[in-house]
Amino acid sequence: MKIKFNQPTLNSKQIAEKKDFALLMEKVKTNPPKSFYKSGWFITSLFTLGIILSVYLIIENAPEKDTVAKTTTKKAETITYEEDSKCVNPPSQKLEIPAKRFVIDPSIEQKIALKNAEIEIPKLAFKDSKNNVITDSIELKFSVYNDAIDFVVSGIPMEYDSAGTVYTFESGGMFKLEGFDLNHNPILISKPLNITFTTKEVQDFNFYNLDTIAHNWNYISSNHIKTKEVEGKTITTDVKPTTFNETKRQLNIANQEWIRAKNNLLKQTKFEPIAPSKVSQIDKTFVLDIDKYEFPELSFFYKIKFEPVDLTAVENSIYTQNWDSKRIRQYKKYYQLILKNKNTSKIVIVKPVYDGEELDIMTNSYLKKLERYNNILKEKKEIELQKRTVLEEKKKNIDPSEGEPSAKKTAKSIGKSIGKSIIVGLSAPIVFFGTFNFDKVVLPRINKEDETTPLNIEKIEKPKFLSLNGLSVHFEKIYVIESKRNASFSFDLTKRNELTYNIDSKISIIGFNENEELFLVDKKQFKKALENQENFVGAFIPDVNLSVLKRRVLGI
Repeated sequence: MKIKFNQPTLNSKQIAEKKDFALLMEKVKTNPPKSFYKSGWFITSLFTLGIILSVYLIIENAPEKDTVAKTTTKKAETITYEEDSKCVNPPSQKLEIPAKRFVIDPSIEQKIALKNAEIEIPKLAFKDSKNNVITDSIELKFSVYNDAIDFVVSGIPMEYDSAGTVYTFESGGMFKLEGFDLNHNPILISKPLNITFTTKEVQDFNFYNLDTIAHNWNYISSNHIKTKEVEGKTITTDVKPTTFNETKRQLNIANQEWIRAKNNLLKQTKFEPIAPSKVSQIDKTFVLDIDKYEFPELSFFYKIKFEPVDLTAVENSIYTQNWDSKRIRQYKKYYQLILKNKNTSKIVIVKPVYDGEELDIMTNSYLKKLERYNNILKEKKEIELQKRTVLEEKKKNIDPSEGEPSAKKTAKSIGKSIGKSIIVGLSAPIVFFGTFNFDKVVLPRINKEDETTPLNIEKIEKPKFLSLNGLSVHFEKIYVIESKRNASFSFDLTKRNELTYNIDSKISIIGFNENEELFLVDKKQFKKALENQENFVGAFIPDVNLSVLKRRVLGI
C-alpha cells in the first residue's frame, strides 16, 4: 500500500464528481469472463490427460509373447500350489499334519525317508522357471498320509469321478511333495524322482495325481511293485509293465465307462419288483403300523400284514408273548421283524402278504412296475454291451510287447529272484510336484448267488447322533472308517441323508461341527447302537491328538 502525505484537500464538488459510478463504468471497457470449460487451461489439460490415458491403455494391453509362453510351459509341468485351497479342505486346523521340510544339495544323489515312504533323488534333478539346472540348495516339503485318519484330517478328497460315477479310493499310500529355492520360489523337476511306499497289499493299485483345479484325480500309470532280494540287492518289477501314453489313457477311460455301465446294470437288477404274496395262514401274520417315510414302498396301506418267510422255523410262542417293541427293517429281499420284551428278543425274517381286494390292487401295481423295470433293464443292457464292445476294440490297439523287457533280461531277473526276493511295496516315478496316491477304487461287492444285490453293505437312513448327555448333535459331513479298508468314506448329510457301511468290518464314525470340534462314535458305540436299534451316541473330544485318535479308531 502507498500512502501520500501533504496531499491537497478535496472540496465538496470534487467529491460529488467522484461518486458518478456510471461514468466510471463507461470509461472502463471490459469483456465478460469466459466459462471455465472454454478457457485455454482447461482445454489444454483435457487434451494432455487423453494422451496419457491412451498411452497407458496401449501399454497395459500390449501382448507379451514371452510371458504367455512361460506361463503355459509352467502349467504343463506343475500344478500351482495356490489352487489347493479350493480343493483341499481340512475339517479341523487342530489336527493338521505338518509337512516335513528338507534342505538338500541337488548336486548329489540322495534319499529322503519318512514313515512307510522313501524318495530317491538323482543328481541335478531340479530346474528353475527359466529351465536352468539348479545347483544351489533347495527346500523340499514332504507330507505322507498313511491311513484313514490321515486321509480325514488332511482334507484331501478321496473320491474319484470317472465318467460321472463317483468311487471312493482305497489307498496304498498318499503323499504331497513341493519344491522351492531358498527364496521360496517354486522350482520344477527335470529328472524323475522315485517314490516307494512300504505296503503289504500291492495288487490292483494304480498311480494318480490330484488335479486341484478340476477337483479330481488324474490317472498316471498302472501298478509297479518293488521287490528286494534277501542278500540286499534291489530290483524293480512292474506288475503290468507299461509306459503311459494317449492310447492307454483312452483304454483306461473306456474301461471306467464300461465299469460304470456294468454297475448301473447291476444296480438296476436290485430294483426288480417282487410279486405280492398271498396270505397263507392268517393266524400266522403280524400287523404293524408302517412309517411311510422309512418304508415308502409299503406306504400304500396304513397297516400291512407280515408273514414269516419260513413258517416251519418260527415258534408258536412268538404269537402268544407280549412284546414291548416291534420294529422292522429291510433285509436283502425281505424284512427283519425285531421283537423285544424285558426277558428276550427275537428276529424273524418276514414278507408282506395280502388277501382279497388288497391282493388285486397290489398285483396290478406290480405288473406296471415290472413292465417299467424291464424297459429300463433292456436299455442298460444295450449300453453295457456297447461300452464293452468299445473296450474290447481299444484293447486290440495295445501292443502286448510295449514296455516289456526283453526275454533274455526277463529270464535273468527271474532266475536271480526266485526264492530270494520279498515285496517291498509300491513304487512310481515323479516328474512334477503335487499330491499323489497309490489307489484302487472301492467297487460294490455283489452276491455270488444271484449277482444282483450287495452281500455285505448296509444302509442307514437319517442317522441321528447324540452326545453322552443325550443332546442331539448335527453335522454337515461325517466320515465312516472301516477296519478292513485303508479308506475313509465321507457323507454329506445335508445333500444325502444316509450312510452305508460294510457289516463285515468294525465301524467308527467321525464328525466335525461348525467349531471344528471332533465327535467320535467308536467301534463299541457303533455296534451297541445297531444291536439296540438306537441313535448313535458318541462324545466330543476337545483336545484329541492324532496318536490318540489312531489308537482309538485304528488300534495303532
